[in-house]
Amino acid sequence: MTPEEPEELPPPLVVRVGILALTLALGVGICEGVVRFKSGNAVPHVEIFEVREGLLRLQPNESLRLMRADGGRWTLSTDDEGFRSSGQGWLVVGDSQVMGLGVEDDEAFPALLGALNGGVPGYSLDDALDMADAYADRIEGVVVVVNQANDWEEVGRDAMDRYQVCGGRLVMLDSAPWRCSWLGSPATRLQLLHFASLALLPKVSSGAWTAPSAEHTAELGAAVRVFAEEHPGLPLVSVFLPVDYATSEERSGDSPFADRFEGRPWEEPSLNEGLQLDVDLLPVLTDPANFQTGDYHLSPVGHQAVAEALRAALAGGSR
Repeated sequence: MTPEEPEELPPPLVVRVGILALTLALGVGICEGVVRFKSGNAVPHVEIFEVREGLLRLQPNESLRLMRADGGRWTLSTDDEGFRSSGQGWLVVGDSQVMGLGVEDDEAFPALLGALNGGVPGYSLDDALDMADAYADRIEGVVVVVNQANDWEEVGRDAMDRYQVCGGRLVMLDSAPWRCSWLGSPATRLQLLHFASLALLPKVSSGAWTAPSAEHTAELGAAVRVFAEEHPGLPLVSVFLPVDYATSEERSGDSPFADRFEGRPWEEPSLNEGLQLDVDLLPVLTDPANFQTGDYHLSPVGHQAVAEALRAALAGGSR
């Protein structure tokens, strides 16, 4: 008579859960590796923002590889003060158009001009003038860019009145509190989650475009003139940068703003007639190639066109 072999018991629950978690983690890790390999390890968002001395700035001494709207890649690098390009003499201030979102460091027009690139995504005209004021004693002159795409909607509101910085990213101030905590967590660094959200979440339209009012136009122009009066010894060149949709009918069909605009703004007088700024870039940006595919930001061709238009103004100085 042979003794019965003991019945083999299944692994404890904790072991089974551990094996399952390990398998899932391994699967996510492999998928994340594949995604990063295909993207060239580029990240989808600028994530080097900080608040310094009350101003929204880019973190110093950073280099970030980023994804572009058309699937391309670009590099964003900063110097030891958080400027994108370390020029001499002149400082160019403005928002993401000035910074050169979507183009390489040496392709942005401030770099082409040999100037300091003080562009920061999210800036209003107030922020740009605040930065110019902070560096007024250290520069030979300042270029102030008024951007039609954003500045009329941001009149009188600093970036920190509209945004908060969460884990180096810029988030709307009125977002739910959990959103900032979530974006500051390590999980949001998974590119797999970014691409999954693009596939699963519906695109939200930002609504109809609010036509620039004459009151806001006058306010923007006046802000630049007040700055010039407060800094009489500082050469200043003020620039009007039109939104891509308003530059030509051909470009209007490709603009991300196509669902927001009404009418035919490219047939209307330039907004610079009300602003009375020194340089109107509308005449030099009528070629659709001046803007990126799927994005309203300037392309390398557009940055080159802007740089050429500004060289004469910089050589002659201004008010």
